[in-house]
Amino acid sequence: TRIPALDAVLRGGLFCGSMCEVAGRAGAGKTQFCMSCCVEANVPREEGGLGGSVLFFDVERSFDAQRLLELARHRFPGVFRSDESLRELASSVHVVNVSAADELLEKLLQADDLIADRNVRLVIVDSMAALVRRDFGHDAAMARQDVLMRIATRLKWIAEAFETHVVVTNHITMQTDAAGAAPQPAPPQPAPNEIGGDGGGQITPVLGN
Repeated sequence: TRIPALDAVLRGGLFCGSMCEVAGRAGAGKTQFCMSCCVEANVPREEGGLGGSVLFFDVERSFDAQRLLELARHRFPGVFRSDESLRELASSVHVVNVSAADELLEKLLQADDLIADRNVRLVIVDSMAALVRRDFGHDAAMARQDVLMRIATRLKWIAEAFETHVVVTNHITMQTDAAGAAPQPAPPQPAPNEIGGDGGGQITPVLGN
């Protein structure tokens, strides 16, 4: 990832043929991290990148093409110094808008030819939590887990079959000690007693229950 602290946690970075979940508060920079990965995927292999394209499933409509180009110019000025190179980068990121979990699963099942023909080296789902929370309420835990399992199985298969990278973003929520209390969205910025303090709160991925 070229982010030293994150690479240390991941023991070297994102690995080919694997799936990585990135969870964080709203505004933590999950989508920007995904766009940074898009740039890395397009950088030629001789420059340390993947030399391929990206399949980006955009659930929250948060993908920003202009920001993508800004990141490319800032992080790799020697690679993306011409308008042509920036156009090639923009065209290498295939953004697919999805609005439902079943729609995502269907598109994943149909993605084989695109991944092979376009040399896709990175698949991103941003964000899984928003997609599933939109489709399933608190009383539909079994249905939610079923569709999550099918999506995760398909993503893992894609990662292994095409030896590509898969990144999935996730939201987090605040669990409280009150019996029967519903999970609350975590605040955008850290707050006192948020984790392990007197408030008894615990931060957890919103789909991790």
